Amino acid sequence: MSAAANIAFVLLCIGSIAALVRLVRGPSTADRVVATDLLLTYLVLATAVLAARRGSRRVPGGDAGGGDSRLPGHVDGRPFRRAEGSMTVVASVLVVAGAALAMIGGIGVLRLPDVFARMHAATKAPTLALVMVAIGAAVRVGGASDVMFLVLVVVLQLATAPVGAHLIGRAAYASGDQLSTDTVIDDLADAAELADPDT
Repeated sequence: MSAAANIAFVLLCIGSIAALVRLVRGPSTADRVVATDLLLTYLVLATAVLAARRGSRRVPGGDAGGGDSRLPGHVDGRPFRRAEGSMTVVASVLVVAGAALAMIGGIGVLRLPDVFARMHAATKAPTLALVMVAIGAAVRVGGASDVMFLVLVVVLQLATAPVGAHLIGRAAYASGDQLSTDTVIDDLADAAELADPDT
């Protein structure tokens, strides 16, 4: 898991650098808000990767009694390496795949043409990435309280990311941020004309 966590940290650093570049370059306040939101998501992702890297501090089956369950790698005196090994592989794949998705979101925030497209890159890919990394960490840590904490993090991300993106998009549109020339449909144009009867 250590190698997978190191790869995940590198991928998160690449995405963070892309988000920092967007934070500095702007050009609008909405772009800077999107980049800051993405950086905070990277911070949560890095914490989840760290949790997955540390794994469980408890010995599985330690409360079951019988045998010497205090030995590392043993449950009731029997080795449990095969099950732990397959769970470590599953956790590693989820953590690295999640970090790769998060990195793609950071690159999207840097490369996409307008704040509205960047907003999608900053919310969709990193939210799915957080879900994947949290599942990988939950597989690795195994403790009920740790898993519930990770579930709470995912629920809060799923509840706040769409709302935040919607509010940022509306504020950016209201402030006059330019749509990309590639934008075909402007759904808010009709709403803006209805709101301003002088035009």
